Amino acid sequence: MNKNNALEAAFLATTYTAYSKNGTTFQLKINQSNAVFDQFLKEDKIENWAYITAWNPNAKPHSDKVNAHFNTLLEQKLNDLGLKYLKGFGVPKKGSDWQPEASFLILGIPLENALKLGAEFNQAAIVCGKIGNVAKLFWI
Repeated sequence: MNKNNALEAAFLATTYTAYSKNGTTFQLKINQSNAVFDQFLKEDKIENWAYITAWNPNAKPHSDKVNAHFNTLLEQKLNDLGLKYLKGFGVPKKGSDWQPEASFLILGIPLENALKLGAEFNQAAIVCGKIGNVAKLFWI
């Protein structure tokens, strides 16, 4: 399996979690829908979303300290842009070489803006979706 196929397989095997303020944990998977999350979006009148991390830019492992710094910069950017988000972790499949990555589920962000944000933080791909649809992987 080449690097790109291995990376795609890792993305597809990851569970993208996010924690709401009321204590609900959302678990999103690529190519799957999530009725509980869709209900949350409907209640808050949110059409689209993106799941982005700043960990491991260019799909290359970095130390926890460096990754935490990158994610702090991403969170500052989200706050500067006035975007609403939930914190979470991209949790790899058990037995994976990857560790969970601190991430943000950004609510109400258009796909084009999410792709630009992912590119700004040197991510290989991001996960995005719309209410009522499956989560999709988008390469940058």
